[in-house]
Amino acid sequence: GFHSGNEKPMPLSFFDRFIIRLGNSLESADVVGVTMRLLGPLLLILLMGILSFVTFAWYNLIIPYIVESQWMLLAHYIGGPLLLFNIVFNYLSIVFTDPGTSPFPEPSPEEAQKLKMCKKCNAFKPPRAHHCPICKVCVLRMDHHCPWVLNCVGYRNHRYFALFLFWIWVGCVYMTAITTPQMLAASKAGLSAKQSDLPVFLCFIFASVFSVVLLMFAGWQYYLIFRGQTQFEFYDDMHKRRIARRTGQTYVGNEFDLGWRQNFNEFFGVTGYWWTFVLPTFVPPSLQEHRETTYTV
Repeated sequence: GFHSGNEKPMPLSFFDRFIIRLGNSLESADVVGVTMRLLGPLLLILLMGILSFVTFAWYNLIIPYIVESQWMLLAHYIGGPLLLFNIVFNYLSIVFTDPGTSPFPEPSPEEAQKLKMCKKCNAFKPPRAHHCPICKVCVLRMDHHCPWVLNCVGYRNHRYFALFLFWIWVGCVYMTAITTPQMLAASKAGLSAKQSDLPVFLCFIFASVFSVVLLMFAGWQYYLIFRGQTQFEFYDDMHKRRIARRTGQTYVGNEFDLGWRQNFNEFFGVTGYWWTFVLPTFVPPSLQEHRETTYTV
């Protein structure tokens, strides 16, 4: 918990956060904030619609026509739903998990001397906390605000975001691989292919394009994970390095970097075998609490 004599506030529910933040945006006449808050549910519905469409096409138009043996059919019918479950589980975990938002407990007078004030919240904030201009709150170890999940990505839900990227990328690669033979067969038969090939073609386009896009985005996210940084901290680090070079000073660098292996284990909460990080479990952040949430670091 927080290093404070006060009781730690209970995280707000998803619906409470949505209503409060939308109200704050309306009250401050923040057009961008209101637009992002209202756009979020539409993007969520769009993503669920795409997943539903791909799942329908997979069950009815792809798998029945490409599998030549019962064993392969069984493997697809077991692996496919497991893949979909991991995607949906981590996505909903990002949406409904409080990323680590304010209000935070009041620091002691000794702690307050070492802290920065958030000019927007008009309150002290722990180290590594940043103010989200969309949500109108400070978020612990904030990485970014994502309209696709109606939420910030921060201390308590960043792990689910990284796993969502991993699993949906695997799903895109899988869908691309199993639809490619049908696309090649359709191209050989000419454009007069069956009407049922259209959904398969759309699945192929979605999957192949997003497999490339997600590879780049997920690669960036995992690069930061191995460095023990968020996007905010990475760009702040670059800014400080440029200043140090111009002034002839020596910049120490990322103070939170414990080495790529320890960064990885602590981010994903790995306590045993490394591959367990992909399992769909509710694992709280395993970083030492004082490094993220206390006022004395």
